[in-house]
Amino acid sequence: MVRRFKMIVITVALVIGPVPLAACGSSSGRSTALKTYMNSQFGFSLQYDSRLSESSGATAQALPGVGASAVFNIGFLDAKRTTADGKHADGIFVAVSQLGNPGIREQVSKLRSQLKANIVIFASAIRVSSLSPVASATVNGTSGFRLAYTYESGATKLRATTYFLIKASREYELTIQSAADEWSELQPLIQKTVSSFTVQEPPLLAT
Repeated sequence: MVRRFKMIVITVALVIGPVPLAACGSSSGRSTALKTYMNSQFGFSLQYDSRLSESSGATAQALPGVGASAVFNIGFLDAKRTTADGKHADGIFVAVSQLGNPGIREQVSKLRSQLKANIVIFASAIRVSSLSPVASATVNGTSGFRLAYTYESGATKLRATTYFLIKASREYELTIQSAADEWSELQPLIQKTVSSFTVQEPPLLAT
């Protein structure tokens, strides 16, 4: 069984099989290389620290009332660093949700309303010590929102940022998390992962 890790995202996660990884490039900082993960089924890719391990079985704590149920999730975990409540705490998590038929503008507007309406629920669901306002964000041409927060899991203080991005009829949630006292050290690698996150337009259906 794949070990789960403590990560707060606003979806219910399902598990499907892994997608192969390919080595790619190099990075400065604590690791000598980045790996590239590509998922053709759900149309996204990202780069991550080669010290992290891919875990297609990683799940996340769900918060009801925001977004659709996830149809895919995957984690990239650091098994040698921080643990919280006996679970790996440093890592990256991606969840993909299937949305309805309205256009991008309507979906983005609906998501923003849902996020704002559930901030209080979000803060009360975990021991939040800081929570940023919902901010607009665009990552490689995919628009959405960003939520940054610090919270406690057991005796460990964790810091995280979740990006809620919408492309066509899908929502992509990208969460980066680490121990709060390691955040500044990991920030360069964290930013590389965010900057590399790319969503492709799904192919048009034949008519």
